[in-house]
Amino acid sequence: MKMPAFKSAEECEDAVDHADEEGNLLVWTDGGFDPARLVAGYGIFYGTGNPRNVAEPLEHGVPSAPRAERYQSNSFKRRMSRACQSLNQSQ
Repeated sequence: MKMPAFKSAEECEDAVDHADEEGNLLVWTDGGFDPARLVAGYGIFYGTGNPRNVAEPLEHGVPSAPRAERYQSNSFKRRMSRACQSLNQSQ
């Protein structure tokens, strides 16, 4: 799966981010399983219309809620690590 590139602030001006009272970015994540359809997937939500939002199905292995949760956690960590590396390289 190819992860989308993070866009600059100017390219995301219509995107919504959520922050707490200290200015920390709030991000919601979830993984789930639909036993009626035997599918699982995960999501990462930054805000309405935000291009960093993700909704992906699990494409390999036996679908389950624990696998979907684990996959969303790993995916979020990879994305944040990549964003931090890009930020550090630009400074």
